[in-house]
Amino acid sequence: MNEISGSVGAHDGFGRRMHPRAEVRSGVLLSASEWTWQGEIQNISLGGAFVATDMPSPTLGLGVRLDFRLPVGANLSLCASVKWIRADESAEGPRGFGVQFVGTGRTEEKVLAGYVAGARGRGDTSDTFHAKIAERFMVETEGETIWIRMCGVLRSEESKELLVQIKQQMAQTGPGKLLTYIDAKELGPCSDESLAYVKEWFSACLEHEPFYAVAVIRNAITTLQLRRLAREVGIANSMACFDDEADAMPFWKEIRSECL
Repeated sequence: MNEISGSVGAHDGFGRRMHPRAEVRSGVLLSASEWTWQGEIQNISLGGAFVATDMPSPTLGLGVRLDFRLPVGANLSLCASVKWIRADESAEGPRGFGVQFVGTGRTEEKVLAGYVAGARGRGDTSDTFHAKIAERFMVETEGETIWIRMCGVLRSEESKELLVQIKQQMAQTGPGKLLTYIDAKELGPCSDESLAYVKEWFSACLEHEPFYAVAVIRNAITTLQLRRLAREVGIANSMACFDDEADAMPFWKEIRSECL
């Protein structure tokens, strides 16, 4: 079995699951900035869900939003991140990936807990619901370079999870030079709560010397928001903003060739 895990997941110290899961069979449409794919949610719990799909393996840590309507009539919109990947079909199950829910509110948790308990009590997989999983953010590291992609309108819990992942990647690069490419061309205006986490991310960049960033942002309000934060923390002179990737890439390549 080729399984990749980014964390222990929703288990206690004895390897037992913290959240009972319900077996389901529900179609799901997965979408990111460059692809759409079909899949199936095969189990779900308060902690997360397993999505079976033949799509190319997503990036570990990919931030997504799961929107679905349960058979009980409730609409749920949950933030999650990819915590483990099963790259090949095996005795453990089909290809797919597991997501862990983050920042679930009390109301959503109560509704989901009631559904899981009911589905487990029936002991079958007759309940189905249609869901959508859409990418919200991605963080990858290559040497002293961090690539960040943000999509849609980030909720505060998504921005918080993004900050956690960025800090983890920064720790891997060490305190020296840091180059960051920010693909925010599909990012919409953020709330003050979300911007507070972005500001903390920008502040952490001051720990790296030298630090350079290139950002591609198409939304005018989002551009103003990120530029303001950059000025407030003192990295405005180190971050170049563009509204077109075709203009940004030559500048990015020049910086990389000079710094790496």
